[in-house]
Amino acid sequence: GHWSLGGIALYQSFTHEILHNTVSKIISSIEQSQTTNNNNHNSNIKQVVSRSPLAPIPTNQVAGPIRQRSFRLRKFKPFDASKPFHIPFKSPTLNNDEMILK
Repeated sequence: GHWSLGGIALYQSFTHEILHNTVSKIISSIEQSQTTNNNNHNSNIKQVVSRSPLAPIPTNQVAGPIRQRSFRLRKFKPFDASKPFHIPFKSPTLNNDEMILK
């Protein structure tokens, strides 16, 4: 199976450099797909993606190599598929505290 970002974050601390490089690759791949597929659907996406390149990382903000986090294994309750799955962050479109996928 694939790691979720939450699962990876348990083991690794993300640095400014890693986040910067990841976002740079995402934006460049989106721009490449827009130039190859120049249709109405992608013209709507173009308004969302910033055209300006990302600013370079300030030298004082660059962290060292990824630090391995020590953690204890916890016992989790078995997953109940009948209950809705709660995502613990606020939705940009909904006003409620939790966005629920049913």
